[in-house]
Amino acid sequence: MPAPNRSAHRKKRARRPLTDAELSAKFRDLALFGAPGLAPARLLKVLWSLETLSDIEPLLKLTIPAIPNS
Repeated sequence: MPAPNRSAHRKKRARRPLTDAELSAKFRDLALFGAPGLAPARLLKVLWSLETLSDIEPLLKLTIPAIPNS
């Protein structure tokens, strides 16, 4: 099955970029799918305040997935 043609969708999206809420929701959905050990809400909060961070250590710590108990 061929890949869907998404070029029309990309052109529409370029004219109307995601809102902050849409971008946040997309980030949470993708993080839960691709990195289930992360805390996406906490990471997102730090990412939205990135310009005001004096130290990126809190951001880096949030990018390390939690190790599930075995």
